[in-house]
Amino acid sequence: IRNIPNRYTQRELIAELEDLGFASTFDFLYIPLDKGTMSNVGYAFVNFARPEWAQKCMDAFQNYRFKRHRKTSGKIAQVSVAHLQGLEANLAHYEKAAVNTAKLKQCRPVVMANISANLANLVVGPQENDKE
Repeated sequence: IRNIPNRYTQRELIAELEDLGFASTFDFLYIPLDKGTMSNVGYAFVNFARPEWAQKCMDAFQNYRFKRHRKTSGKIAQVSVAHLQGLEANLAHYEKAAVNTAKLKQCRPVVMANISANLANLVVGPQENDKE
C-alpha cells in the first residue's frame, strides 16, 4: 500500500484495514519508519492469507483517502503487487534484516499469523477448512 500519510502508525494502519473489513485476512504487515523522524516513509507491505483478499484490498484502496490525519495529508492510496509473496517469503526476507532487531517494536514487521488456522489449512486443506 502506497501513499500512506507519514504520521500513520502501524496500529493506525491495522485499525484502518480492520475497519475496511480486512480483520484476520492478513498475516504480515511492515510499515518502514524513517530513523530520523520516526514517521513512516509512505508505504507498507501487507501479506494477505488468500489471493482473493489481496484483490479485495486492491479494489477497496482504489482512489481511497485515508481516514486519519486528513487535515495534514490529502494522499490517495495506491496498491501494487509486492515482489515478495507469502508469509514464509516475507519472514525469510526480514529474518536477518536490521529492522527485525530494532529496539522499538513499532519499527519491526508485525506478524499476525493465526497459527491454528494455518495448521488446519495444512492438515485439512484450505477449501474444506473455509466451510466452517
